[in-house]
Amino acid sequence: MLIDMDKTMGMLNKSILGVADYVLSPIEPSIFSVKSILAVMTQVEQSRAEDAKLKILGIFYNKVDLRKKRALQEAMELVDGISAENVLKTYIKSDSNVENSQKEHLPLGYFSRSSAASVQTAALADEILEKIAGDMEVANG
Repeated sequence: MLIDMDKTMGMLNKSILGVADYVLSPIEPSIFSVKSILAVMTQVEQSRAEDAKLKILGIFYNKVDLRKKRALQEAMELVDGISAENVLKTYIKSDSNVENSQKEHLPLGYFSRSSAASVQTAALADEILEKIAGDMEVANG
């Protein structure tokens, strides 16, 4: 089950992290979003003190605008400096189909299955499932 939560450490977030197995953190390639990674890492570490099973599954880039290469490169360098081992390979490009599907109250996969964001979301899901399967193999020895 995926639960979307904000980056503040309120009681609701503490409760969610208390029962979660993994944390998946989407970030936009901007300085303000990158700074939120530190808050997420802190929340996970605090929660791990009470529940050692909680792990960071990954960090992935969302709303990536490939025309803004310098901003993307700077964000990637900052995130790599914070938590390079947790960055997933798959990213999701900025795509007008996402907003348009929301206006139509349709999941992106139904609205535009062949859009870049839809294809990348499917690839991200595959990468996440592979990472969980690998983690389960390690846990089961």
